[in-house]
Amino acid sequence: MCKAGRERFEEFPLGGPAPPVPVWRCKVCGYLAAREKPPEVCPVCKAGRERFEEFPL
Repeated sequence: MCKAGRERFEEFPLGGPAPPVPVWRCKVCGYLAAREKPPEVCPVCKAGRERFEEFPL
């Protein structure tokens, strides 16, 4: 599915308490980013910020 190399991903902790910031999911490739606002551009598939949605934990 995704052909991006390992270096294009950041670690995402699973389990434990929820992160203190929202988690955003790219609707194109599924990339998850834990930060205040979604990235300007998805580092995996290059989709724009408008293609991100808040991911419920």
